[in-house]
Amino acid sequence: MIEMLVAVSVLGIALSMLYKSMGSSLTAAVTVERQQNASLLALSLLSSRSAVPAGGWNESGNSAGLAWQINTAPLPLPAATPKANRLHEVTIRIRQPMDDRSGEWVLTTMLPEALPVVLPAK
Repeated sequence: MIEMLVAVSVLGIALSMLYKSMGSSLTAAVTVERQQNASLLALSLLSSRSAVPAGGWNESGNSAGLAWQINTAPLPLPAATPKANRLHEVTIRIRQPMDDRSGEWVLTTMLPEALPVVLPAK
């Protein structure tokens, strides 16, 4: 009888450790999936424009449960090349509600400023 009691308690401890490790790997898989969705959304938003308008790019919205916001800031032109095309720092913030807290990813890159359109003379 005592042997059965010891065997059941050892089995219980082993099963609880197995459940704990399975729960950790499930949480990690969900986190990776959320990061991948945020990265794909950021890539999609960036591919919608090849350049930033002269006035900047400030936009926000929602897509598939993700709230996103894009802001740009012009970078200073180097003194040695004042006629160079200006670059803008593009910051994308993506928020996703996660159970009892909110997850946020911030991605930063650079895009050139759109050149002014020159119409041909008639």
